[in-house]
Amino acid sequence: MKREDLRVVVADAQPIVRRGVRALLHGMLGFHVVAEADDLETTRRLLATHRPDLLVVELRMPDGSTLDALPELCELSPATRIVLFTREPDLACIRPALRAGASAYVLKDNPESELVGATRAASSGGTYIAPDVGAALARSQGRTEELSPRETEVLTFLARGFTNREVGEALFISARTVESHRAHIGQKLGRTARHDLVSYALEHGLLEGEPAAQAA
Repeated sequence: MKREDLRVVVADAQPIVRRGVRALLHGMLGFHVVAEADDLETTRRLLATHRPDLLVVELRMPDGSTLDALPELCELSPATRIVLFTREPDLACIRPALRAGASAYVLKDNPESELVGATRAASSGGTYIAPDVGAALARSQGRTEELSPRETEVLTFLARGFTNREVGEALFISARTVESHRAHIGQKLGRTARHDLVSYALEHGLLEGEPAAQAA
């Protein structure tokens, strides 16, 4: 599927935010915004009608919490990837949001490149947390958590350039499970971009003597 074929719904109470997101995604990525919503009720209706590839939505809508509505939104359009685009970080909701079906978490005062990166990652089947949010999450826990053995395996493959699907095939797990592990790794390390994962892997000797993924 070409990028210009990717359909997006933008949901935010502020028209200026919706227009800005529309212009950014179309201008930089070629995504096609098919509809806009200013509350959750309209968002539900648009998801059921359009079944978009991507939903960019504010965490706090006038008629309720998007976090609480995530299971319903995912049920209405299971193939839609959800990017939470919000004004203030709510560190307590990040993990529950990812578990409930969100693919990305970005702040409105982040550089435009963060939203572009988040939508690109989400539309490609990945998970994204803005680096400053991930770092704040790690600081709130008082320390960087230890990776589990499986998370270390997944990180090693990702740092070597393998895609989620290729990691799943190598470890005999689904690509969805790889996505979940990748999200947990990002939360624990406060690093989500691939180059940051590579740096971490190098710092901890995870790539010594390991072959890189073969180019297709």
